[in-house]
Amino acid sequence: SAHSEFALGGLGQKKEYQDSKTAIVGCMLGFAPYIDGIAKGDLTTLEMTCLPLTGKGNQTKAKILAGEVPMNVEGKPGTTGKIVATCDSFGEDSYYIAILVPDAPLLDGVSTTLDGELFLPLPSKGYFINANGRRNKTFTNIPTVGFYWLYYIVISGGYVTGYSVGRKVSAGA
Repeated sequence: SAHSEFALGGLGQKKEYQDSKTAIVGCMLGFAPYIDGIAKGDLTTLEMTCLPLTGKGNQTKAKILAGEVPMNVEGKPGTTGKIVATCDSFGEDSYYIAILVPDAPLLDGVSTTLDGELFLPLPSKGYFINANGRRNKTFTNIPTVGFYWLYYIVISGGYVTGYSVGRKVSAGA
């Protein structure tokens, strides 16, 4: 299987493994409304499904609906033209997107909706966006002149946070 080959050090199978895992999790999540409809929150009924059960609900959606945003955004220069970025963990099943803006903070009017629409008025130099889903990011081939502003947003359960507080960073020289 892709997982076995990846676990044995086959980095060539990493994408296949991740794609397979995403497909399986997506399939399992498809059953969630059905199971919730039957169980109606009854722990005994939920345990009978044999699906992984933490005993508590995923709070990520509630955090997004309450207006929370990613916190403690950090960016450090890497080797030439690199910025290594991260933020605090937002919660279970979170998908992270980082946005790097050259020279100045995001322009007025930048926004996201809970449905995932991003409005980014374009500056003359453009944006760098890392949408790989992981919390830890590496931006490469970044011009080393000037500073950048780093922002994160999080997607979970079909909802999207607002933008984090921006962090001023520089690329490795």
